[in-house]
Amino acid sequence: MKQASKLIGLIALTIILASCSIDRLDGDWDDNIKLSTRIVHFDKNKNAATVKTRGSSWWINGVLVNGKDFITAQDQNIDPTQDSYTFQGEWFTVEKKNKTTLNITMDENRGETERKIIIHLQAGNYFDRVSITQEGE
Repeated sequence: MKQASKLIGLIALTIILASCSIDRLDGDWDDNIKLSTRIVHFDKNKNAATVKTRGSSWWINGVLVNGKDFITAQDQNIDPTQDSYTFQGEWFTVEKKNKTTLNITMDENRGETERKIIIHLQAGNYFDRVSITQEGE
């Protein structure tokens, strides 16, 4: 009986240790958005781009404009749980067209400095972003 208890204990310990992974941190999520690109570069003209995703349960947390202003869904009266909605800035539009399509348009940049927006995306505890830069005159 004593041998059987030791054997059961050894088997249980082996199973517990084998199921633990040192490589994985708590809260570390795999990419479940799967963006087609994370960087878009526009010349100074009016431009548009489409970013596709392979994940379908993501939403836009907000848009950072020129490194200063962060526009949230709440600021724009948007329900980010919907399948489609639009963030409207002074010179850009970011549209979540459907569960797998993100459309970005920028008006012509008549200024000398480049313009930049960063679209912050989330799906569960996974965060990602798309950076868009537009040249100046």
